[in-house]
Amino acid sequence: MFFTKRAIDATEPDVYVSGEKFQVVSDFKYLGFILDSNLSFKKHVKKVIQITKFNLANFRFIRNCLTTEVAKLYFKSMILPHLTYCLTSWDQACCTTLRPIQSVYKQALKVLDRTPNSHHHCYILRKHELLSWENLVQYTDACLVFKILNGLAPLPLSIFVKQKTQTYGSRSTRSAMRGDCIRKSTFSKSVFSVRASHVWNTL
Repeated sequence: MFFTKRAIDATEPDVYVSGEKFQVVSDFKYLGFILDSNLSFKKHVKKVIQITKFNLANFRFIRNCLTTEVAKLYFKSMILPHLTYCLTSWDQACCTTLRPIQSVYKQALKVLDRTPNSHHHCYILRKHELLSWENLVQYTDACLVFKILNGLAPLPLSIFVKQKTQTYGSRSTRSAMRGDCIRKSTFSKSVFSVRASHVWNTL
């Protein structure tokens, strides 16, 4: 796919591999992750919302029959995995696109704690020792950076996110990360290589 954030009137070029012409599409599903030509991730977020709401409806229906521990197990196995799948790739979408994800996450927390929708979710987070959505995103980024530092992540990530070479200094300077990205726009500042490096350097 050819990715761009700008509207281009030019005709897409024909691309051939081994004599086979590539078909021009507006979006493509790969390993359960929907990529679109504008990298807006709207279709992927919509799909995640549909799946999560279905599981959330079932969760709400059976919640009174579950103990707290079993309810947590359902939450962590049937809600969180769908919300966080490939999160480091699509959480750079705009706030408007991600707002439904945050809303569903808060609804799931309230179903878990059996509290009304008017109840604030911060109390639930402290009670069950869970992360807010913003902290969950940062935690996911930090985990992937850790894998990159220890050679556990795919090689391309090690190319775009590198560790600064320091022979002396504090712990923070020795383990500082550098994201190789030309930050000319708001979109480029939100990509994983820049965003995750910033999160790691603040730890």
